[in-house]
Amino acid sequence: MNNTTTITIDLAKDIFHVAVFNKYGNSLNNKRITPKKVRQFIIRYPEATIYMEACGSAHYWGRQFKQWGYQVKLIPPNIVARYRNGNKNDKNDALAIV
Repeated sequence: MNNTTTITIDLAKDIFHVAVFNKYGNSLNNKRITPKKVRQFIIRYPEATIYMEACGSAHYWGRQFKQWGYQVKLIPPNIVARYRNGNKNDKNDALAIV
């Protein structure tokens, strides 16, 4: 599998913030989606690697994404915090994960 797309997801209870980047690091998409629509969104990028900030629900979602055929990586929260620009919010966290 040729991983040319990177997807970063900041998980929350009701809304996920998802950022998609090409192999050069340019942003392709940056939007908020509900957990019910995450599969419809992710399936558009079949060769993507998914990165998430490690948390309680990240392991559940990581298993789901692996079942769907994606490579999943979890990033420790203290590492994500180092790269965050601005205040802590879902959009900034999704951008810091990349």
